[in-house]
Amino acid sequence: MIGGALGAALGYYWHRMQVNARLQSAETRAAQIIAEADTTAKELVLQGKDEVLQFREETERELERRRRDLQRLEERTDKRQEGWTAAVNRSNSAKNA
Repeated sequence: MIGGALGAALGYYWHRMQVNARLQSAETRAAQIIAEADTTAKELVLQGKDEVLQFREETERELERRRRDLQRLEERTDKRQEGWTAAVNRSNSAKNA
């Protein structure tokens, strides 16, 4: 009877130790998974910020290029208008003379 009680107590203690070891292992693995997820999340945030910055820089370059193109077109239009105005003035002067 004492042997049975002692065997049951030892069996319970051994089972409890196994459960605690598995629980500790699971907690350690969960902590590792969380740490890896945090690292991945931080990397993704940085990657996203880099992509946004790169897109912004590309957009600003494209905007500047378009501004230059527009300025050149405005200058060409102004020169043409000046030429037409001069031609009309010469034509009017010739008619009045």
